[in-house]
Amino acid sequence: MVIHEPADLDFAMAMATTCQNMCAASPGPQLCVQPGAGSTTGTHLAIRHVKQYPQWRLSLQTHKWLGVR
Repeated sequence: MVIHEPADLDFAMAMATTCQNMCAASPGPQLCVQPGAGSTTGTHLAIRHVKQYPQWRLSLQTHKWLGVR
């Protein structure tokens, strides 16, 4: 889930609940948040989210950080 603003995290949490309910018999989905490209707010929100919820992982598009398109 790409994060630009707080509403994106609300949506991510709602989707995670839906996915976990659908996958009750399996280990469940891998939960990832990713800061939106160039979004300082998204970066702060995503980092804070994975610190607060350890079951979530931080996803990065490293090619953008390296300038490779």
